[in-house]
Amino acid sequence: MYFKTTPGLFIKTFPKFIWKIPSENAIHLTFDDGPHPDTTPYILDKLKTAGAKGSFFLLGKQAEKYPEILDQIIQDGHQIAWHGFNHLNGWKTPIKDYISNVEKCQHIHSSYYFRPPYGKITPSQATTLGQNYKIVMWSHMPGDFDARQTESSIKSLMNQVPADGSIVVLHDNQKAIQKCLVALDTILQREIVFNTLA
Repeated sequence: MYFKTTPGLFIKTFPKFIWKIPSENAIHLTFDDGPHPDTTPYILDKLKTAGAKGSFFLLGKQAEKYPEILDQIIQDGHQIAWHGFNHLNGWKTPIKDYISNVEKCQHIHSSYYFRPPYGKITPSQATTLGQNYKIVMWSHMPGDFDARQTESSIKSLMNQVPADGSIVVLHDNQKAIQKCLVALDTILQREIVFNTLA
């Protein structure tokens, strides 16, 4: 289960997490799970054509496997952030293992922005990581990974995302790429600014 628009209660309960970055006429596009040779180039091409910048929450194991794509993301002026070395569920992972998995990414590229996979992180994990990392969540999730989501519903949400610093999470993987690109085609037509988080 997931919410397409993050409930205000979640935001109030975890105020130290970044849910949006208040700004005028701007949306922050973020991409989880990459890089991947079959998906990331399409996303980069869409962003370049639109003159947009995004933030890529990469898996360390993928970045290590495809360093040339990591380099291309950086060369194109996008932000590198981490999604863990592996896609771990924080609720099912001991704190020591979870922290170690996140920190393992630093030898690949130095970034202290982190998004917990599935949005699942325990208070103790968040407290420990919060000493060195900015934990980034999201305000809008169109569900590009969800087979039940129709392209029309994704387009509808992308047209309704407020341009007030909202953070949109999309997915840079083979399962989601078709609907991810639909979401991008829709939102990039809007006459607003698309910035990185930092």
